[in-house]
Amino acid sequence: VKKGGKGIGKASAKHPNRRDLSESETEIYQQIQKTTDAVVAHPSMNGTKENETLGWIEYRLGSFFRKLQPEATYRAQSARHFRKAVDILPSNHTLSKKSGFWLATMGTDTGVNTCTAAYAATVDRCPEEYIVGLYCGFAKDFDNLLVNKLHYETPALLRRLVDGVLPASRRGKRWARRAADLGCGTGLSGVAFRSCVENMTGVDLSPEMVEKAKERQCYESLVVGDAEVVLNRSNGEETKSEGSRSTSSMYDLVFACDVFVYIGDLRSIFASVRNSLISPDGLFSFSTECLDEDPAVGNGFVLQKCARFAHKLSYIEELANKSGFEIRATKKCAIRKNEGKDVTGILAVMG
Repeated sequence: VKKGGKGIGKASAKHPNRRDLSESETEIYQQIQKTTDAVVAHPSMNGTKENETLGWIEYRLGSFFRKLQPEATYRAQSARHFRKAVDILPSNHTLSKKSGFWLATMGTDTGVNTCTAAYAATVDRCPEEYIVGLYCGFAKDFDNLLVNKLHYETPALLRRLVDGVLPASRRGKRWARRAADLGCGTGLSGVAFRSCVENMTGVDLSPEMVEKAKERQCYESLVVGDAEVVLNRSNGEETKSEGSRSTSSMYDLVFACDVFVYIGDLRSIFASVRNSLISPDGLFSFSTECLDEDPAVGNGFVLQKCARFAHKLSYIEELANKSGFEIRATKKCAIRKNEGKDVTGILAVMG
């Protein structure tokens, strides 16, 4: 940092990418803000290309200020730029959706003088573009980050919970002829369940994560796409059908580790899994982050400040009942670390 407040602002020791603005940077920002406000207000500003450029600028400024410290100073500025991006861009534009998503994460922020809570009520899952971008950046170091730094043990914990509901005759055997690993990531979950499955399909939104999963050689099939793409589909592996459904989309076991933190409303995925399970012995197991049973929180799930959803156990129990599932086991436990603190999660097994 140069003397006299010039140059780049001092970074946080804990978060090097988060820092305050220097004096010269503040001056540049004020010029940018003044120029963009003037352009938006100009009568001739109605072209699609120009709007996209301005929307992109506002989104980038919102993203920039979202990372700056102190948060109490810059979060309101971030919200202002995200809100302007939403106003400028069409509602179906990728950056408009991502801006609304980031505004939704600020819904419980104090000191943000915006209607961010209204955005929180409209977001029921994370944008796919956000998830793909998030994981393509650190797929290479993903395992080290989760296991060694965040103490991630969810796959092993979930496998033990599944084993606990099995009859004694099935334990320790490959009892599942076909299984689907939703949001397989680099394959950590596939490794945990490999010994009980004959044929395993993994699916993940991130191509980079799927490439890392291939290296583990524990899947018979890997697919890039949404979690539901491998449910209720015919992939040509088999042609025999049960009623109107191909057996290639039917599973004895469907599991999802650390996936539902990116999906708030679980109704669609529950319905798809229910229709893809081989009855009556099929099992559905998953994890999510735990939301306290606070009557003041009307919804069964919330989008947290960390951009991950948390769910109430009562929401999961009610949805399981409505979807035709019987809950076999649930467990609340620490599933990972965040900023050095345990994150409480819910593990569930149903069939």
